[in-house]
Amino acid sequence: MVVAIVLFSSIITLVITAIQIRVDYEQELSDIDAEFEQIRHSSLHSVSQSVWVLDELQVRNQLKGLTKLSSIEFAAVNVEGKQRWAVGQQPDRDQVSARFPLTYQHRGETLEIGELVIIGTLDNVYHRLMDRVLFILFGNGLKTSLVALFSLFLFYHLLGRYILDLKQFADRFGEEQDLPLFSLNRKRSARHQPDELDSLAASINHMVKTLRNREDDLRVFATTVEQSPSSVLLTDADGNIVYVNPTFTEISGYTLDDVYGKKPAQLTAGLTADEVSEQIWETIRSGGVWAGELKSRSKSGTIYWESVKIGPVLDKNGEIIRYILVNEDITLRKSYEEQLLHQANYDGLTNLPNRLLAFDRIAQAMVTAQREKCHVVVMFLDLDRFKNVNDTLGHALGDELLVEAAKRLRSCIRVEDTVARLGGDEFLIILPGIQKTQNAELIARKVLQAMAAPFFLNGRELYITASIGITIYPEDSDSPEILLRNADVAMYQAKAQGSNSFCFFTQTMNNQARARLEIESELRHAQENRELELHFQPIVDARSGQIVAAEGLLRWNNPTLGRVSPDTFVPLAEDIGLILPIGDWVLRTACHTAMTWQQSGRTPVRVCVNASVRQFRNGNIVQTIASVLEESGLPAHCLEVEITEGLLLDDAPEIQEILNKLHRMGVRISIDDFGTGYSSLCYLKKFPFDVLKIDQSFVRDVINDPDDAALAAAIIHMAHQLKLEVVGEGVETTAQLHYLQDNGLDMVQGYLFSKPVTAEGFKRLLDQKKSHGSLSGVVKKTDSHTLTEH
Repeated sequence: MVVAIVLFSSIITLVITAIQIRVDYEQELSDIDAEFEQIRHSSLHSVSQSVWVLDELQVRNQLKGLTKLSSIEFAAVNVEGKQRWAVGQQPDRDQVSARFPLTYQHRGETLEIGELVIIGTLDNVYHRLMDRVLFILFGNGLKTSLVALFSLFLFYHLLGRYILDLKQFADRFGEEQDLPLFSLNRKRSARHQPDELDSLAASINHMVKTLRNREDDLRVFATTVEQSPSSVLLTDADGNIVYVNPTFTEISGYTLDDVYGKKPAQLTAGLTADEVSEQIWETIRSGGVWAGELKSRSKSGTIYWESVKIGPVLDKNGEIIRYILVNEDITLRKSYEEQLLHQANYDGLTNLPNRLLAFDRIAQAMVTAQREKCHVVVMFLDLDRFKNVNDTLGHALGDELLVEAAKRLRSCIRVEDTVARLGGDEFLIILPGIQKTQNAELIARKVLQAMAAPFFLNGRELYITASIGITIYPEDSDSPEILLRNADVAMYQAKAQGSNSFCFFTQTMNNQARARLEIESELRHAQENRELELHFQPIVDARSGQIVAAEGLLRWNNPTLGRVSPDTFVPLAEDIGLILPIGDWVLRTACHTAMTWQQSGRTPVRVCVNASVRQFRNGNIVQTIASVLEESGLPAHCLEVEITEGLLLDDAPEIQEILNKLHRMGVRISIDDFGTGYSSLCYLKKFPFDVLKIDQSFVRDVINDPDDAALAAAIIHMAHQLKLEVVGEGVETTAQLHYLQDNGLDMVQGYLFSKPVTAEGFKRLLDQKKSHGSLSGVVKKTDSHTLTEH
């Protein structure tokens, strides 16, 4: 304040002094001008008289008299432009001057006889002004200092000491809880009116009361948070944790030091889905409150459930400054809910889905099947004569039997399938996503086989069978209730047919299943009953007409069923696992037969054998072929293994390794039915094929269909570029043969030359070739001519 007073007073003083000095300076110049005017009026005439009479002494005296004036330093008289008389010294700076013409009246005429020059200096003026400035500044400085000190004294006495008291009170207020309210310690007269200090003191005391009330509220709030049964977390505006209450530490095991500065999401350890986290942040960043249930992980690694409410804390401007999370541990409640949900949806004895959940699974499977254009199979299973077990051995043993039966049923199905218990000894099997309805029959047989095995319970060996009713969506119904009823009806039909059987609700499918069951039953004994035969169809060189190979084709002649088509029994053998022993028999028979032809002096021909996918998946085909070749004595190059494109779809490394091993052994490898499946040029380049066989569906229409003709020609050309021999299957006419010959086909196979014949019939074909030179003449005859065994 003193500095401010001094500065302000000094500025005012300087401004006033500058104005005053300016005025005095103008006055001094005015005085000099007055002296010059006085000289004009009082001295100019006498000087002119002295100059006229050339009184040199008088002129000099007059000039000296002029220099004695306070502001005149130099005076001179110029005559005819030249200085004639001069007194004093001309100043070299800060000068003022005046020139007066000297005139004289002679005979009535005014004559100019010279010029009076007067030069003065401003030094005296400046000295006087400087003395005045110093005096003014000193006086005003003394006055300003006295005023400042007096003002400081008044300020401190009237205001400053009370402000210091307020400052000390504020310092003590933050440290002392029971500090009394502030009071101004000053004397008051009877006429004293409240002034600014009184208002300030009253405002300070009001603020103190307000802060103490808020402090009490905060203390209550803090105590509430600290003692809350819910865990509370507080974060900054960026979502970093800055506070946790004791309940949070008790539940999670984390202290504030453990989690300070971390994000709450880090405590869930990836248990919250990304889309849920994004939804939470979108809600709270927009000022809303998010509530829901989340999983968290404690410091010890335990997973627990929390009911979470997250909201922002806003300042007075509506800006987010904090986020608060209030969490309640609901792990026990969730456990109870899951237990109740499980009890509501699962059977208490077998832990299988109950009727309620089974209906839901059927409904879900139907929705998926409708979208993916597939089937849902529902099987109703009832244990035969289960009541006798309960009546004779007791319900406890009956319950154990049901538990074991449930385990066996689960072992018969896929992960995505469902086994449910409807009650008593009734079970339900739901098979979603079924592409081929025949698969339902396979599962049913698998279940019957599993249930027919003996049960060992409490030292007892029990045998029990099952009856299964089968219904299919969407063929039979689009209602879960009706499907269940259909399966129940079919189950009773199965019971009526005898134990350990199944029955389809649709009569057509049921008849097909019965036929397949009969074929399966006969097929299982076909090999041991010597019902299987191997026929051979010649493969002929397309140019020479010579027989170069024989494809072994499996035939089955059953006393009951008659001749069964390979298209019927081969897929069935694949499904029931008989293809491996049958395939081994075919391989062994073909090699031995081909070797007998050679041993009888006939020209060696290759024998071609189809290999199934299961033979390759089994992993023993290389050892089996090596063993058969050694056993039969047939050279490896006389054996050709035919595979289909389906074997190559998985692109399994073990398949390629098997084919490479066979190639290194010298066994020829051909790809059959090329062009009908998922044909890929990668197969021809990647695998060690020797022969490519064009499917008969292309050969059949090469004459009438330009597209098939172009495809056949393209396949031949492409195969030759890859160093492969090409066989055309299903050649029946000479026109077909000639077209294929014209396009460079290597070998042909078909009814034009011969149908498949027995081993003896094939020997006669070889003998016919030997006696006639070749079969080349066949292609020159009519289309109806074939070499067929009758």
